[in-house]
Amino acid sequence: VAALPAFLKSIIGRLNFSFTHYLRDNKDQSSELHQWVRTNYTRFRELELNLILHKLG
Repeated sequence: VAALPAFLKSIIGRLNFSFTHYLRDNKDQSSELHQWVRTNYTRFRELELNLILHKLG
């Protein structure tokens, strides 16, 4: 999982921050936080698929 840049940590460290609300409400998919979430989601999905393939093999 890619490390989250420090300035983004300050944003998500807020008590009322929600990834779900951020992604739903902020439509700027070029933002660094959107890119970070997308990259890590893809990595977790690839890991999940590799584990499934390993179980089947």
